[in-house]
Amino acid sequence: MKTGNAARFGGFAAAHLLWSLVCGIPVMRMLGTGPDARALAAVGMLGYLLLGWVVARFCHWPAPTGTQGLFAVLLPAGIAWLWAGSTALCLYVSGGSVIVAAALGLPAFFLASPSVLFLYEVMGAAGELLGGGDPQPWLTAAIFLAGLLPPLLFFLGSLLGIKKTETA
Repeated sequence: MKTGNAARFGGFAAAHLLWSLVCGIPVMRMLGTGPDARALAAVGMLGYLLLGWVVARFCHWPAPTGTQGLFAVLLPAGIAWLWAGSTALCLYVSGGSVIVAAALGLPAFFLASPSVLFLYEVMGAAGELLGGGDPQPWLTAAIFLAGLLPPLLFFLGSLLGIKKTETA
């Protein structure tokens, strides 16, 4: 039984969207509430391990090849980086296209709520540490991690969910 890149991407995308919708309302309520929001951000990200395990078990995924593993992590991460980077670019370039940035960024609250909360909490922690310093390097690092962690954790969880085949 072979599972292709499209099936792995589809499994991640479906699980990611459902998890984002489940996390969306708590995320909206928790933004800016300190330790509770940080705990929710950690739970939101670590939930991808469980999601990967469940999807791999449910879909009976075999172990991926090296190329499939790389594709499974980098395609969703690349899409997230493109989306978040475009939003950030609209805010920081060309006089701050706030309307375009809002049109790009607001759907993320429901379509990628664990990543949005993680991004928000990293920026909040950076603000506390810097005390008003330049947030740009922290924003770049937070966007990188918020885009990479969900597919990476999902992939690692899916490796745990792969059934070991018995040798004859």
